[in-house]
Amino acid sequence: DKQVTVTDSKLLKCSTGASVEADLTIESGSGKDYRCVSVEATNLTRKGKASPATVEWVNEMFGKHHTLPTTSLVLVSGSGFTKGAEDKAQVLGIKAISLSEAIKLDWLPNPENGKYCQVALSKCSSPTVG
Repeated sequence: DKQVTVTDSKLLKCSTGASVEADLTIESGSGKDYRCVSVEATNLTRKGKASPATVEWVNEMFGKHHTLPTTSLVLVSGSGFTKGAEDKAQVLGIKAISLSEAIKLDWLPNPENGKYCQVALSKCSSPTVG
């Protein structure tokens, strides 16, 4: 039975020893079985109008999590992503989803079979993050 901890606004320890905040974390296991799914969200606006997340934001979040214990990174945007941002996220192994997609997903493990959620562990795993 794997225990999962979901934490809002979690401070993660950077490899330099500094604490860095992640919007949401989903953690399980310990030692070599430790998994940390970090979720970052944005609702960008430009000139008062909703604007899709950009390549720059994807790069910023990748850089932020590169030295954190994040094993999978999920980015959520209230107004979606530019095509370039989607492409960049895919190349970096980051799951980029809209808010409407995030609402529909099963985020926690199934208590009946113990399998992890579709977002957390298989679809967005990246050896380059964490």
